[in-house]
Amino acid sequence: PLHHIPYFRLGTIFSTPNIPLYVFLPFLYDFGLYSPNTYLKNSTLQQWMDIGFLPSIYQHFSPDILQHLPTSFASTYMDIYALCKESGIKSTDNNNLLSRRQESHYFLPADKLEDVWKDMIKFSLKSGYTHFRNVFLLLDAKDLKLMTK
Repeated sequence: PLHHIPYFRLGTIFSTPNIPLYVFLPFLYDFGLYSPNTYLKNSTLQQWMDIGFLPSIYQHFSPDILQHLPTSFASTYMDIYALCKESGIKSTDNNNLLSRRQESHYFLPADKLEDVWKDMIKFSLKSGYTHFRNVFLLLDAKDLKLMTK
């Protein structure tokens, strides 16, 4: 079932910000155990971002775009952490990490995104990263009919 598969929000399409784009990672779902949690660990997101996604972005986009992008998961995490601390967002009682996952937003021109996604598919098949196998994208376009009337 789709609602049990771990996923994260990749972003939105610039012209339609109300339609989020999600990345689903079916091989991270343990079919033997029912778990209502689809939350990904930071270590999994870091692996996806630092070893797969950012290298592909840096390969396909020009320096004028890249200068505005993060260099690693850690740099993005610390930027968000600092912003939350400065704005007074509280941490949880049991640890000093933020209680809710926060998002960072960057614009990427569409002309190279297909190449980036092809790289991510190749990355998911590499030895040591097969837990990302069968990765797929999902657009959440619910209520689209009402929005476009």
